[in-house]
Amino acid sequence: AFSRVVFEQRSRPVLDSGRITGYSGVDLGFLVTLNGSPMLRIPHRVFKRFSRRDTTVGFEYFKDLTTSFLPRTTYTWRALPDSIGPVSTSIDAPDDLTVYSPRGGAVISRDHDLELSWRGQGNLAFIISTYNPLKKETKPVFLVKARVNRNHAVLSRKLLRLLPHERFFVFTFVLSNRKESETVNRFPGRILVQATTVYNSYVELR
Repeated sequence: AFSRVVFEQRSRPVLDSGRITGYSGVDLGFLVTLNGSPMLRIPHRVFKRFSRRDTTVGFEYFKDLTTSFLPRTTYTWRALPDSIGPVSTSIDAPDDLTVYSPRGGAVISRDHDLELSWRGQGNLAFIISTYNPLKKETKPVFLVKARVNRNHAVLSRKLLRLLPHERFFVFTFVLSNRKESETVNRFPGRILVQATTVYNSYVELR
């Protein structure tokens, strides 16, 4: 569990083989807080996919919430930077999320429908990705956003057969709250605030 804050400076893009892959992070100074507790100011790193390396441009802010995160709790960020003026925004963390099916380590047949079940209310989506256990790499191939969160769903065998002929997959369940504001004082871009709970189940498909 963690919190991350970055304000992108769109006048300073990061290029990778001629393509924009990110932007420099605006320096908000040392007084960025989350629920009154200071956040850590760290270098903002942008990954260059084609050259497969990171580059450091500007700053971002980070806080480890491993021992303090609570679901259904309001989180408020505040800062007083000279560059863009005072910032204050809040959001509620989503419900706690538990996935019952598919369980991690399960072996799933493509010849049968797959029942999904979970516990946790809110805006839910799930992503199916191929998984390379040697490289620890995932590649998303399928996304579903539930219109109504009923805590269960069924994936048909027809859909499972359409997935890539790989052996290992990860099912990622996501509960999220998000909002956008037009501007924050003198910052020219839109501001996205998001709180997300994620649960991963690593499985085999045969």
